[in-house]
Amino acid sequence: MADSWEFLNPQTVVMKFREGVKFHDGTDFNAETVKYQIEWIQDKRNGCWSRTPILPIKSVEIVDEYTVKWHFKNHGPPF
Repeated sequence: MADSWEFLNPQTVVMKFREGVKFHDGTDFNAETVKYQIEWIQDKRNGCWSRTPILPIKSVEIVDEYTVKWHFKNHGPPF
């Protein structure tokens, strides 16, 4: 889904997503849905089994409708 990305520094990546992508139910895939999903997975109360690979993510910042800024706890992001 990523269209482009840029490392601003070892702990920060700006990632642009493709426009026009939809989920199977017709809702838009955009920066807001990416941020929501990461935060949901990181929430221990949800018991998500895929939580471990994204633990290095400190936060996800929405830049615009199709762009996020990933902030990592350490350098060397998981992707």
